[in-house]
Amino acid sequence: MKYLLALCLLYHVSFAQKKCFSIVDSVTNLPVPYAAITCKGCLTGTYSDQNGTVCVDFAGIDTIRIYSLSYKILFISASEINAAGQVKLLPNPIELNPVTVSKRKIHSIRLGPYYTNKLSIGQHVVNPNSATLLAVYIPNTVGDAVISKLYYRLSPKKSEIATLFRCRIHLWDNVSMKPGNSILKHDEYIDIEPSQKKAEIDVTQYALKIPENGIWIGIEVVAYKDLKGGFVTINGGDFGDTVWGKRKTKILTISPGYAVVPANDGHNSLTKFWNLPWRPLQTVSEKAKTFAFGLDVLQ
Repeated sequence: MKYLLALCLLYHVSFAQKKCFSIVDSVTNLPVPYAAITCKGCLTGTYSDQNGTVCVDFAGIDTIRIYSLSYKILFISASEINAAGQVKLLPNPIELNPVTVSKRKIHSIRLGPYYTNKLSIGQHVVNPNSATLLAVYIPNTVGDAVISKLYYRLSPKKSEIATLFRCRIHLWDNVSMKPGNSILKHDEYIDIEPSQKKAEIDVTQYALKIPENGIWIGIEVVAYKDLKGGFVTINGGDFGDTVWGKRKTKILTISPGYAVVPANDGHNSLTKFWNLPWRPLQTVSEKAKTFAFGLDVLQ
């Protein structure tokens, strides 16, 4: 009887510590999809789903951090979440970069390892999984220019879990050869199918100038569409399932395969998992490697 009572009490406490709520825009009251939720000292985190809903276990956690690029960072405790189960994020003010219209002809210039080693023999592939941020440093070799498109070279591979990967793209300035502040002020997503050889996104509308000391281009998977057509949000340290066969082990990934090529011309790649620090890309090769990301600039 005491054992049963203890189990019931444990269940009650555990249930009480887990709180589900929706994250919405404080102005429009519309849901905020794929907001990142983590806490100080936590090794992992989670994202809100496409409807802005998330469930958080507050056991041993005082305050959580909610972050979305289009909004101001919010720190909130379980007791502060209102009775309606709703958390409101305050939008960042919209900043429009002035664009100077020139009468001279505009040239498009390609930068980054996406355009180098295109036919590299022995190209490696990395499937990072679980909300890992990938970043590639691209030096500014052109001077004053506006970023127009971002490119990511992929390695097509059939997925036995997903029919599509939803990815958030990133652009950071360069601080001590690491990604610094985001120069994108709004969340941008691209959907990537497992069969794709490349992904690209147009960011011309933001009139973003490439920083003088270079730029970091990045990407992360926030969700994937399963075989039933439903979106599954990445949670904590999610990885694809491992299937044990008679002859070999097969890992069912939940991320696109990113092409990795030799690092030339000052390009450098880093990875980051939730609250852990940035670290260099690690591959089986002893030579320096980089993700094959790139960008177009207009000058």
